[in-house]
Amino acid sequence: MKKIKIVYLEKAQKIRRLIVEAYAKMFEECDAVLSVAAPTIAPLIHESSNVRFGVSSFAEEHMQLQNFSGYPSITLPLGKVDSMPVAVNLTCKPFEEQKMFDVSSAIEECTGLKRTMCGGIGMNYFVTIGIEIHCELKTNTKMFSGAPVRFGETANTCTSVVDLGHPGCLPCVNKEAVALAIKACTAMHCDLETLVRFDRKNYYYSDLPKGFQITQQFHPIGTNGYVEIDVDGKKKQIRIERIHMEEDTAKTVP
Repeated sequence: MKKIKIVYLEKAQKIRRLIVEAYAKMFEECDAVLSVAAPTIAPLIHESSNVRFGVSSFAEEHMQLQNFSGYPSITLPLGKVDSMPVAVNLTCKPFEEQKMFDVSSAIEECTGLKRTMCGGIGMNYFVTIGIEIHCELKTNTKMFSGAPVRFGETANTCTSVVDLGHPGCLPCVNKEAVALAIKACTAMHCDLETLVRFDRKNYYYSDLPKGFQITQQFHPIGTNGYVEIDVDGKKKQIRIERIHMEEDTAKTVP
């Protein structure tokens, strides 16, 4: 099974390299690449359950090229077919996002969509970036078990039955981790939740051995905070939506 996974990974890496090389070759002759966002128009609600798998897979092949390549891309409305909206993807070179926005605006001007979208209000692009930051708390043991937090050890020597989710093994929250999270919330001016609650997030991932993660998906310990930075001599507040605690996933060792 391990060999099969390695073979598929190697094939995926080769395909990704070919996609990156194909885009790089196109960018030798042009500034941006325009492609269809999907090969078919979106199905109606009552038709969605009858869409053939082949059509869906074919659509994904068009929609995932930008994800594989890593090049910046934007999806633009281009009009309607049979009263259903159609769109295109515009891809540009790395670090040339402004050029991508300028070309996008020009396309909307040429098609008339900039004057007709949103009830006649022009669509001007404003870059809004949200960042998710993971911070490892400096504790001696894990978030929900007494297993040690050490790096570089032999595989499976820093685990416990709680980490593996064995039946009957209940997690116990790390008191020091909660104290450090409260400090972080206070430093970042967050509203503190007085009751610490956790949720079980069920999903499959190769480095999640027990099949679920204990996290604060719905009940974060801190909300509505901010950090203050200096920009050109002026104070600017960067909003923080939430701070939440969760256990880290395992490390996959090949």
